[in-house]
Amino acid sequence: MTVENRRAGVVGEDMDQDKFPAGTRVLVVDDNPTCLKLLNTLLRKCQYQVTTTNQVVMALKMLSENRNKFDLVISEVNMPDMDGFKLLELMRLENGDANQRGSNAIQLSNSSI
Repeated sequence: MTVENRRAGVVGEDMDQDKFPAGTRVLVVDDNPTCLKLLNTLLRKCQYQVTTTNQVVMALKMLSENRNKFDLVISEVNMPDMDGFKLLELMRLENGDANQRGSNAIQLSNSSI
């Protein structure tokens, strides 16, 4: 379903297929406390189970200790201790197969150019 259809209130069979299911387990990694709080609030309103951290090293520790605990990782790209691309690379190396559960990721940037 397109954004335009949703705005117009069009309801169809595919509507539920466009959503992550309630209870999706999300790890959010961002060094900016405001962005971390905003993402936490928005994702919880979608009925997702949200875990947050402001350090990539802590995120890697959580991911390695709890291999199947997260369905999705949302990460800031530009962080001081390690960038989000390196985090994604290490996640995929840890999981072996990039298509395995737990290796789904969204990269964000809150930088203005």
